[in-house]
Amino acid sequence: MATLTPVFVKLPPEKIGELKFLLESYDDLGILRTLNRKTGVVVILGVDDTLAELRLLIADIADWLQIREIPPPVGATEDWLVATVAEE
Repeated sequence: MATLTPVFVKLPPEKIGELKFLLESYDDLGILRTLNRKTGVVVILGVDDTLAELRLLIADIADWLQIREIPPPVGATEDWLVATVAEE
């Protein structure tokens, strides 16, 4: 069974849609979830098998989308996704 690994990134909020559409064009590369639409902090849930390709893509589009990988935000524990969904 594949394991999901969160990759936290920050980009200009107005570019989140572009990142979403780009990720959707790569089947099974990652699932985008916006953590803070005002600051542009998002998480891409990547499968361990394709994590290297996901990070290569982020590096390739870094200048274009002004995107960069960031450390996990405060409160992003192992169960952060479950807690977020429960709050909604």
